[in-house]
Amino acid sequence: MKAREPNHKSKHSSKNISTDSVTVEVPGSTANLGPGFDTLALALTIYARLTFTLLPENEKNAPFVAASGMDQSSLETAIPRFIFKVLQERIKMQPQIIKRLHLDVDSQIPIGRGFGSSAAMVMATLYASERLCKRVPDRQSLLSLGAAIEGHADNAAASLLGGLVVTSIADDRRTVLAKRLEWPEDWHLILVVPPRQLTTNKARSVLPKTVPYEDAVYNVQRTALLLAAIQNQDEELAREALHDRLHEKYRAELIPELEALKKEFRDSAAIGCVLSGAGSSVLMPVHEGKKKDLLKQITNWLKQQGMDSHILDLKVDEKGLKELNV
Repeated sequence: MKAREPNHKSKHSSKNISTDSVTVEVPGSTANLGPGFDTLALALTIYARLTFTLLPENEKNAPFVAASGMDQSSLETAIPRFIFKVLQERIKMQPQIIKRLHLDVDSQIPIGRGFGSSAAMVMATLYASERLCKRVPDRQSLLSLGAAIEGHADNAAASLLGGLVVTSIADDRRTVLAKRLEWPEDWHLILVVPPRQLTTNKARSVLPKTVPYEDAVYNVQRTALLLAAIQNQDEELAREALHDRLHEKYRAELIPELEALKKEFRDSAAIGCVLSGAGSSVLMPVHEGKKKDLLKQITNWLKQQGMDSHILDLKVDEKGLKELNV
């Protein structure tokens, strides 16, 4: 299953700011990439499109929400509530503006499955709120606020900036440091997506308060190796680097597919097999030339196991959040 790619031109100029309606397209993301816990993330070619429209002041039906796409029930309930909560409590948008707001969400990003859906919605909402309030969005400020809302910066940075991002919080505890790097163009991304959702809070609740010193060193080494492998497009080095000791083993009980996939495809064409974010999906990077065979193997294996998971065949989104001319 291939996700929809964007086909609209974006506005990069601040001269023609419209305050009546703003449409934003934002990519989902996959975080951690094995060892890079709360640090690394990739923007994906799977998108949410949100239109924020200010209705006339006397419009009786405002605020109004229309939602469509993947995970329809969550889109119609949890996502709108989450967006309005961000507007009310974190942005402190004026009540008279919120009362006039019409929100239209069309999202193909799976919810609660490790695709950064909440971060994508947060960044789109922050950007649109600036435009509706007649301000030119500042991406550094948006990223800092988005990270504060999310509790970590990796998914938010990937959705905002696109590509591969390396993130951290500065010593002032407020400023987000984010650097965008190039991902090898011919390294594609296969994701095995289980039918059940897993909240980030649940996935974080099983993590220990402290970890062994050896495990911390292991992850520092593997993260450095992974970045070197990516820079040099070295598949063998990446295969050695895509391992983790800080979070995956603790989350494995919540996601039985992870260990099963790791075991089955250890010697396959996949460059690695890691959790996508906090789960429940599993990420398997693969070279474009080997992708067809790997997809066939995964499809056949899922059928043999009787697993009701589906497969997404994606690439890295290089653009990040865009405002659309619609």
